[in-house]
Amino acid sequence: MERTLSTQRVFDGKLLKIDKLEVELDNGNKAIREIVNFPEVVVILPLRKKDNKILCVRQFRKPVEGLLLEAIAGKIDPGESAIDAAKRELKEETGYEAFNIRKIGLIYPTPGYSNEIQHYFFVEIEGEPGKQSCDDEERIQLEWLGKEGIANMVSDTKPIDGKLMIAMGLLSQLNIFK
Repeated sequence: MERTLSTQRVFDGKLLKIDKLEVELDNGNKAIREIVNFPEVVVILPLRKKDNKILCVRQFRKPVEGLLLEAIAGKIDPGESAIDAAKRELKEETGYEAFNIRKIGLIYPTPGYSNEIQHYFFVEIEGEPGKQSCDDEERIQLEWLGKEGIANMVSDTKPIDGKLMIAMGLLSQLNIFK
């Protein structure tokens, strides 16, 4: 275990906050830890039952200077439950209403430097979507993936969104694509 001796906020941004901690190790030595504080998020993997296709989003990501195919995701607002955030994000980003929603995982994606928690949900969708209501900064394209598309994505050597890969791994435990 490590005992925190001091904490200094070194960056306080719109989304990220970074703290520098001095800690004492169990052997008495001191070390520095840099922690990225990130809001809890939801990750949603919607399935359209009529054709067993998964709905994903494709959007430009500045850090990688390109378009990425991703799982639908967003932060949990203060006072909001994870399941309510999942329903809201699905509706905002895709226009679809969630039904038969269930939590399939809770992940710390990068605990070596971040306290981010990701809540994973599987939902079923049907019918036609309503209107998307994305944030002004978001440019989201919807994209459907069937069993073959998922297999191709996994076997491809191009970088892909980690949330989507984790979601697909969790989804594989549900035997959706028998």
